[in-house]
Amino acid sequence: MRFLSIYGHIIVDAIIESSKIPDNEEFIGIDDFEIRYGGTGANLAMAAARLGVPVSLASFVGTDFPGNYWERLESAGIDLSGVVRKEGKSPRVWIINTPNGQRGLVYQGVMANMGNYELLYEPAMESKWVHLSTGRPEYYYKIGKEAKSQGKRIAFDPSQEIHYVYSEETLRNMLSISDIFFCNESELSKALGMLGLKDEGELLDSVPIIVNTLGEKGSRIITEKGEERIPAMKPARFTDQTGAGDAYRAGFYAGLYHNLSPYESGLVGSAVSSFVIENRGAQDFLPTLDMVRKRLETGGYEVSL
Repeated sequence: MRFLSIYGHIIVDAIIESSKIPDNEEFIGIDDFEIRYGGTGANLAMAAARLGVPVSLASFVGTDFPGNYWERLESAGIDLSGVVRKEGKSPRVWIINTPNGQRGLVYQGVMANMGNYELLYEPAMESKWVHLSTGRPEYYYKIGKEAKSQGKRIAFDPSQEIHYVYSEETLRNMLSISDIFFCNESELSKALGMLGLKDEGELLDSVPIIVNTLGEKGSRIITEKGEERIPAMKPARFTDQTGAGDAYRAGFYAGLYHNLSPYESGLVGSAVSSFVIENRGAQDFLPTLDMVRKRLETGGYEVSL
């Protein structure tokens, strides 16, 4: 049995460096751009596989999906039996990095129609943990509900799609089957607002563990026992934050795979994400488990990986 199955996007990213976001009807020059392989599902799977976590990936791509990207994922040791090609275009994202933050444009491609596709139950049924990320919530609810009934552990990670894909009903449904809710600051705020809750303590009535990433401020593990703060690990340099959140999640699962506590797993996640922001792109400079151990030791953290 695999440890982790991941449901989410596999995307080709265009990463744009710009001094600003253009105003309406304004054209501006940009500083640089690169084409990189990405997607929430693929980023997490690549980083987890690099850390030695047995992992499978489930997603839909178009007939235009790059063959060298497929080979890249396969050569990393990721089980791709749950990745299905559909007639049409693959998803793409344009990411704009500015001094004031990051913005993006998303083209869903064939993933927009996944509610009409066959339900990919098999990856979930063959794994201990099921990570449900970007994609149609109605589709993932069916997968997660069945997996939950078979004793699988469910992690819900809607990412930026919580802002424009989810309704109150679909959010409640997904939380009701989940063991962990992954979110950043804006996503947590959005979830609380959609559900009419005052704080994350009330959200614990719906999901037992909240893993809340806070960028340079680190992260929080929130349970009924209280809140545990996890510091951000210092990178050698700051280059590009793309994929840092996915890397954190990969490190978190590596911790769980090695039977660490949620707090210790968060420390591993913090260390993994610090490597990713040192370089451009989300998949090209992923650390090994030995590299993560050394960074944790350098920071004075004793974690039994």
